[in-house]
Amino acid sequence: MQYNMKMILYHNKNCSKSRECLNILSKEKVNFKVRDYMKENLTLNEIKHLIENLKSDLKEVIRDKKLFNTVDTINKVELRNHLYEFPKNMQRPIFFNGKNYFVCRPPELVKKLL
Repeated sequence: MQYNMKMILYHNKNCSKSRECLNILSKEKVNFKVRDYMKENLTLNEIKHLIENLKSDLKEVIRDKKLFNTVDTINKVELRNHLYEFPKNMQRPIFFNGKNYFVCRPPELVKKLL
């Protein structure tokens, strides 16, 4: 998979913040791909690329903060495996601007990344 070609929104249609981010991108007429990771799971390589190129704190990529709140440093392999096994625990929305990944909370943050 080529990661540096197109902007991608990692989207969960059941999440209001993710839907809001999708609406912002659509209104801005941005050329981007929607990746519904709940419908089609991310591969281990996709998650690895996301973790390695995340511009947010690694703890921000996980929804359930209790999983890693006692650890100062997160093991990237454990995090990757956890997100692969439990995709619902990935924070959303996540936006890939063609180079880096960002947790878009609040969703309006995506405007600064264009």
